[in-house]
Amino acid sequence: MRTGLDLGSRLEAAIAVLDDVRQQLAEVLPAMRLTNDPLLNRYLGMAHRAGFTLEELGRMIGCTRERVRQRIAAGDPDPPRFTLNAEGQARLRDLHARADGRASKRQKETLAYREELARLREAGATVTHLAQVLGVTHAAVRQQIRLHERQRVSLT
Repeated sequence: MRTGLDLGSRLEAAIAVLDDVRQQLAEVLPAMRLTNDPLLNRYLGMAHRAGFTLEELGRMIGCTRERVRQRIAAGDPDPPRFTLNAEGQARLRDLHARADGRASKRQKETLAYREELARLREAGATVTHLAQVLGVTHAAVRQQIRLHERQRVSLT
């Protein structure tokens, strides 16, 4: 059983880390003030989540709090995308070919295929990319991922 002292010391440690993050962001942000770098949008979002107000951030980079809010909302306009290499594409196509659409007929293969789609999606692969690799529609990929999620929920 945890004591109040243990919880208090953990809370103090978390606050110290947060203060350190705040200090580092306060040093980095002013240097980026005039850039249109998407990285600045990410940093602004991190700083806001770390407890800086929009007004504080605006003063640091020399703009209004509304502009800071807009930049945080915009995020990174071109986030890095996860794409499968040739080996990964071949593996996914093989799983797709072995998995029959009817889970009852080839249940093991179908489950493995759905699990792989869900894993790749969680890793950052877009539905569009997965559909292009497999030569199927976006809806077909989404449906398989949904079925995997339902199976996972029903097993828990």
